Amino acid sequence: MATGYTRSPKLLKGALIQFSAPMLIPIPNIIIFQYNPETMTRQLNSWKPHEKVVYENAEEAQKAAVNLMNELSQPFDPEETFSLTLELDAA
Repeated sequence: MATGYTRSPKLLKGALIQFSAPMLIPIPNIIIFQYNPETMTRQLNSWKPHEKVVYENAEEAQKAAVNLMNELSQPFDPEETFSLTLELDAA
């Protein structure tokens, strides 16, 4: 829609694209918005390690420390959540 003003900003439609790889080649899942969302937030939920435990035996504590070191690495990608707010006026 031209406004007649030569320096008016160019507005583009928004889209949400998901790349997942269930097969050898990732196929994008594209959701195109007719209107751009007013707000968009992204939240990452990281992996939570186990609670601390107190050991009476030194050998038991050492084995637990080795296991804990292996568990502290992130075993998988964090869970992502996207939230969109889109306000429409039908009047």
